[in-house]
Amino acid sequence: MSAYKVHTPFVFAPTLEARTAIGRDRMRDAARVAFRAVADVARDRGFSVAHTQVAFEGLTLALCSRVRVDGIIEVEAGLGDPAMPARAFAQADIRKAIEAIEMRKRLERAARRWSPRG
Repeated sequence: MSAYKVHTPFVFAPTLEARTAIGRDRMRDAARVAFRAVADVARDRGFSVAHTQVAFEGLTLALCSRVRVDGIIEVEAGLGDPAMPARAFAQADIRKAIEAIEMRKRLERAARRWSPRG
């Protein structure tokens, strides 16, 4: 088996607040750290990450990502909350949770419709 190292483009889109906190001279390093954090979450769940946080040089960056229509991965970054526990939510996890809630509501409506009223 042969492996090839490929450099693929991705878009790093920090908010104004994050851009100011990171600073121009550290932006490339912040983008690398953000991409690695998203890739770590994406390993099991796909590149559409709804939320994760990563520490970067004294800052906590809140990240989300998606695969754009043109196939390029876009990672958005804002300032996170260091007090928040480290959790990662993939978009697929959120979709599953929403589907489970909707299914529970349908079952409850059906149970009310078919239950005997006394």
